[in-house]
Amino acid sequence: MNAENGAVSLRSSINGDDGTVYKVRVLASDGGTPPLTDTTVVTINVQRNLKAPVFQPNNYNAKILETQDLGVPFVTVKAKDEDQKPPYNQFRFAITGDEQGRNYFMINENNGAISVKQGLYLDSQKRTRYTVRLCIL
Repeated sequence: MNAENGAVSLRSSINGDDGTVYKVRVLASDGGTPPLTDTTVVTINVQRNLKAPVFQPNNYNAKILETQDLGVPFVTVKAKDEDQKPPYNQFRFAITGDEQGRNYFMINENNGAISVKQGLYLDSQKRTRYTVRLCIL
């Protein structure tokens, strides 16, 4: 701590530490005789989850037959999170958006594998193009 202006700074890097809250006791004293003092505790919260996960690549396209076997992955999405340590660099996948994507497709939340969960031939609208929106949790 800077005795002149009270600025608190790091003495060494905290990157190797897992802590998210640090408490520092600070003593202030005047120049009197005897010196008068007071103490306080400064709580420092460290934000460790700095980077959001990102799909790599950002968009995917896949072609399948309407008779695609149920539950058999036909594409696997990938993502990366540049945070240094767990749990901040761990994530799950999910399908979001309209019902079309959620009704006919599923994603393995752990590995990003996408498969058909309901036969596409059952689609009364006989769509030939589906847009599935994904999110990273």
